[in-house]
Amino acid sequence: MWASFSTSWAFCTERIGKREIGFRQYKAIKSVQVIPNQSKPTTAIAIPQNEPDLQHILILCHNANYTVRVDQLCNGQIRYQCWHKPKTFLEPPNLVLINGLIRQTDKKDKTEFVFPYGEWTYTVERIVSQGKFASTHIFLEVSNADNQRSTWKMEDLTPPKYLNHL
Repeated sequence: MWASFSTSWAFCTERIGKREIGFRQYKAIKSVQVIPNQSKPTTAIAIPQNEPDLQHILILCHNANYTVRVDQLCNGQIRYQCWHKPKTFLEPPNLVLINGLIRQTDKKDKTEFVFPYGEWTYTVERIVSQGKFASTHIFLEVSNADNQRSTWKMEDLTPPKYLNHL
């Protein structure tokens, strides 16, 4: 079932019996699919209707200064978008970079999205710790040709983190 909202977003919910869950948080629309006999619900971030070239969102994160989104486009390109706070990702981004590269370790516990831009390189790194109490860490790093770096710890805005109470 698809439903349109007053913003330019749409989202899908799946009805199982009489349960249907959908909500907005951080001005993003998320959906939850409740499937019987499954321990946790599965989630998805809605794709903005005004971005038809967007295949899926790879990373959505933020800190006190920035909101960052890394997307895969329908043509296979990897795109970086950054919003300076207090802007939200419903507004035009402050910086858009395309033609990013994906680097992943053999164990798939670390993924880097690298975006060269002139003498600067923007890197979004996701580290997933292994083990019983696994957690995800995301870092944004900006470096120049002289290897001077600025690094920010980012907070993951992936939907499951906000659905633990269900």
